[in-house]
Amino acid sequence: MLFKIAYESEIHVITSRDLITFSKFDEFIKSVFKRLPSKYTLVYKDSDDDIICLANDADMKALLESGINKIRIDIQAINNEDFYDQTQEILIDLPVEKVEETVDQTTE
Repeated sequence: MLFKIAYESEIHVITSRDLITFSKFDEFIKSVFKRLPSKYTLVYKDSDDDIICLANDADMKALLESGINKIRIDIQAINNEDFYDQTQEILIDLPVEKVEETVDQTTE
């Protein structure tokens, strides 16, 4: 399998025979990209056009066994502030009793 790994305008290529585990894949990324965000996630689009996260050895094994010959992996920056803001927006849209119900369920 041929991996095209992209972050912004920088793209690198590696073959699956050079990879065994997710950690080796992540090491490759950290060694070749000039600029990486401090926190990131890896995603790709599967044959159903679903966005799939690549985060561990099980994900890597599933991808390698998928029969795909060439895949583009995108590196996406994770911004904790954005995540926090999105979480707050979800809670703000809920009625007060739903928020209390959600909080009660998580504390049980």
